[in-house]
Amino acid sequence: MSEKLFQMASLSVIAVVLAPVLFLIKYLLLDPLFLSPLSRVPGPKAFALTKWRLAYEDWKGARTRTIHHLHQKYGPVVRIGPDEVSFNSLAALRTIYGPGSKYGRTGFYRMFDVYGRQNLFTFHSAVEHGQRKKLLSHAYSKSTMLKEPSTGMVEEKARKYMALIDAEPGHVSEIFSTLHYYSLDNITEFLYGRHGSTSALEGSEPHRALIGDILDPSRRKLSWFTVHLNTVTKWLYSRTNTMETVVQPLLPMQKPATYTGIREFALQAYRSFRSDMEMSEKEGRPSEEAEGSSIL
Repeated sequence: MSEKLFQMASLSVIAVVLAPVLFLIKYLLLDPLFLSPLSRVPGPKAFALTKWRLAYEDWKGARTRTIHHLHQKYGPVVRIGPDEVSFNSLAALRTIYGPGSKYGRTGFYRMFDVYGRQNLFTFHSAVEHGQRKKLLSHAYSKSTMLKEPSTGMVEEKARKYMALIDAEPGHVSEIFSTLHYYSLDNITEFLYGRHGSTSALEGSEPHRALIGDILDPSRRKLSWFTVHLNTVTKWLYSRTNTMETVVQPLLPMQKPATYTGIREFALQAYRSFRSDMEMSEKEGRPSEEAEGSSIL
């Protein structure tokens, strides 16, 4: 009787040990390689097994080149992750991104959330995107952009941009920065008018500094962490007080992180606009509508 109990106990121990092993084998090997609906899609087995294989290419800055080489080897449809497929054809482009597409944005776009809130660029579903677009599309319609004051503003900024290039030694311009100045001045004047228009093209150092975090080389590292370790990244950047000091050496990009300056500037423009509106109401005079206050 005791021998039988011993055998049963041994079998139970073996079952307890084997169960998680078999589960891991199924989860890590059988599911991605044989049981997944994507198992018939061509591509390297290493990429099919784990997302970290492609994440490694991201870390090296070689994602685009690597996927291009995979398409050259495997064709227009390549599996580049356990749940990710890359398409390289005009037909696929139209199906996925064309009008009426049923495909939503992936979690990749959540790195562009503002203060933890989704926006027109980061909504997953076409329904959410369409609802928000209806609220804003009138301000960016072709008819609006091709009449005053929008056309005059863009022409003025274009002249200032050409003047900036002409003033640079040898007429050589580092256009990554100067085109950001051009975009920044156009966008802020269009959105915030006199309450928040910048003068980066005219040499304002505080305004040029607003895109300093975009030019920071560590921005690419932050992007990698945001895409591949999003929860951890959000937790690190949301720490305050003592804990903020503790985690500081672990931050992919030291604060201020990407877009921090622009976001703070936008808040200041909004506060200025609200203050002006409230002051006008108290004084009983018609409030002067902010030029280009289409976002408010």
